[in-house]
Order: sequence, then C-alpha cells, then structure tokens
Amino acid sequence: MGERPTASLSPAQRRSLETVLELLAAERASVSSVVDERAWRVHVDDSLTGLEVPELREARRIADVGAGAGFPGLVLAVALLAAVTAWVTLATRRADGWRAFPAEKR
Repeated sequence: MGERPTASLSPAQRRSLETVLELLAAERASVSSVVDERAWRVHVDDSLTGLEVPELREARRIADVGAGAGFPGLVLAVALLAAVTAWVTLATRRADGWRAFPAEKR
C-alpha cells in the first residue's frame, strides 16, 4: 500500500480537521454517526482518497454534490486551499447541524 492520504497535510491542516471532528463529536444531534476513534479514518482518510485522481488534486473549483454531513467536501477544502469548494445538499438537518457550530470554527 502507498502513503497514507493524510501524510501530505500540514500541521495546521491536521489541527483544523481535528477541530472539525471534535465539533462533530460534541454536537448533540451530530451530522454523522461516526464520532469515535474511527472518525479520522472514516471521514478524513476516506475523503482524501479522491486526491489519487489527478483531475481532483489539480482542481481549482470543487462541488460536493449530496454533501450531507460535509464529507468529502469539507476535508478537500482544508487539503486543497487554492480550490474553491461548494457543498450542495438536500439534507437540511445535516446542513443545519453545521450551521450550529460557532462561525470561527467553520
């Protein structure tokens, strides 16, 4: 197997994603059922596997259609700082869950 997908993340990017997972776990009506020790693997590592596709890795605009809980779009936004990322979802409950987080943490 190759290098872990998160190996290319900077310490600041890792901290940002750790904060996201902490907020996810702290939210009483979480937007995900995976908020335990598996969360990094399930949400972050899995989201970053898309970077194996050169077109995604080099993209400057990304749309996460059917974003639901915000993955993989949220992780890709942190990993690909030069890209503009948009989330499109019909899952109002999940979108409302992200809006409940403090603005400075989004």
